[in-house]
Amino acid sequence: MAPGSIATAVRVESISEKRNQEFHALFRSVPEDDALVEDYGCALQKEILVQGRLYISENHLCFNANIFGWVTNLVIAFADIVEIEKRSTAIFIPNAIQVSTLQSKHFFASFLSRDQAYDLIVDVWRYSRPLSYRSSNGSTDDIQNSQLDQEDGIQGDYNERQQVPTQQPSQAHERTDCTCGENGGHYPNTVMDETYNCSLETMNNLMYNSGFMKRFLIEDMKSIDLNIGEWIKSEDTEQQIRKTSYIKPLNGSIGPKQTQCLQTEEVIYSNLKESVTVLTTTQTPDVPSGNSFSVKTKTCMTWAGYGRIRMLVTVLVDFTKSSWLKSTIDKASVDGQISFYKQLDTAIKQYMKAHPAEFALDRKHYQGRKRKKARRHKKKEQDKQEEMGKKKSKVFFHGLTQVIEIIRYGWTICRTNLMLTLNHWMVVCMVIMICVNLLLVQKMVDVESRLNRLTQPSNEMDTSVEQTYRDELWSWLQTLDGWDRTTTASSGVLDDSVLDQDLLALAKMVRRAEKDIGQVSQAVEKQRRRIQTGS
Repeated sequence: MAPGSIATAVRVESISEKRNQEFHALFRSVPEDDALVEDYGCALQKEILVQGRLYISENHLCFNANIFGWVTNLVIAFADIVEIEKRSTAIFIPNAIQVSTLQSKHFFASFLSRDQAYDLIVDVWRYSRPLSYRSSNGSTDDIQNSQLDQEDGIQGDYNERQQVPTQQPSQAHERTDCTCGENGGHYPNTVMDETYNCSLETMNNLMYNSGFMKRFLIEDMKSIDLNIGEWIKSEDTEQQIRKTSYIKPLNGSIGPKQTQCLQTEEVIYSNLKESVTVLTTTQTPDVPSGNSFSVKTKTCMTWAGYGRIRMLVTVLVDFTKSSWLKSTIDKASVDGQISFYKQLDTAIKQYMKAHPAEFALDRKHYQGRKRKKARRHKKKEQDKQEEMGKKKSKVFFHGLTQVIEIIRYGWTICRTNLMLTLNHWMVVCMVIMICVNLLLVQKMVDVESRLNRLTQPSNEMDTSVEQTYRDELWSWLQTLDGWDRTTTASSGVLDDSVLDQDLLALAKMVRRAEKDIGQVSQAVEKQRRRIQTGS
């Protein structure tokens, strides 16, 4: 996409030319220079929900569906849109968007990432509006900070109040647990335990509020006569439930070749910041002893880290009547569930690979996490520098302790024997040598401390202030004994290669001082033992 385009302004990655051509092949009325920005899977509410894809171009919002040859095409110009609202299906499922013009309203449901799609549609709508509705200078910052982002709504082209974009639900912690995991409510047989790179909202919508499971049961599991009901509120438990029925083929060498499956799905717990737990009860009346048992499957989805969710599925075969085939039925049911969820995992990963935009994390949340990570990294570097300073100080005080011990020992000898022998003179020389090395170590510690402090300005510090600090640093280094600072002949500014050499020299001096102190300590200890033994 060309720099300066709407797609670039809303920070969307470039769409391939092939996808852009496919988009224009579907919608002939859209001008060729109106580039595709992004597309999402969803359903258009008509007499029934028509499953298809929503295409967002720089100037149009388009929908296409092709079900058994019945084609549905819808093209809405962003200039005609007066209202964009977040909506819910089945009262509590936040997976729909309503787009209104002066003439009509269009209801799109079954989004996997409703908030992400909503934010992008609103952003493109803002940028594609006529210039007369933008700020006087037309800058990006003015657009983003204008009345469009006021807390009480979005000002539309026709002074219509809009709903304020809200953040995509983000987990409160890096990892969460489901309610049944906290109280030991998982079933004894684990048939699936996988993690996926997406949000909890996206996976919940994929599994229970989109056409994905319908396609999976028909295309992958070869089921027929599928009927998935709507989510309703249970009169008994006051939880959201829905009923599904289909005919499933059986691959056993003996027995029936197919069976009817009657499913009841019940939402046990749903909090997109923490976890979602859905209980599925499946009855298969056509299999032997089919009326004496049901298969209970508990699907628990939790956060497995920022941007990752965990799906844990456990199974229990619940017998309501006694059966002499109990052990056989139990094993066959669990094995069947393992096979089913293995194929489901494969289908989920294939769908995620084919539709990456639907599983991308919210941009604002992701950028916030990157900033926090950068701050943690900076703190680790500071802690590392402090730890290095502590080690240097430890070396200094260890050497000082050795000097004090040698002086004390030498004074004891002098009091008992006023005649200084050659060994005594050696002790005095060692003390002087250690003191010199300790002073050198202390000076190097001071140099390194000031070097780290003055050469690491904050992110907000501009280049001129940073250069001032560096000049101050090197002016101070010139005052040190034996320090030779090399500058360029023309400008007097320290060259990068010279800086590297100077820093390397500093490090070598510190290591040499540490080595000298160790050698002196060993020599002193050896001499002390010789004096004690009188040899």
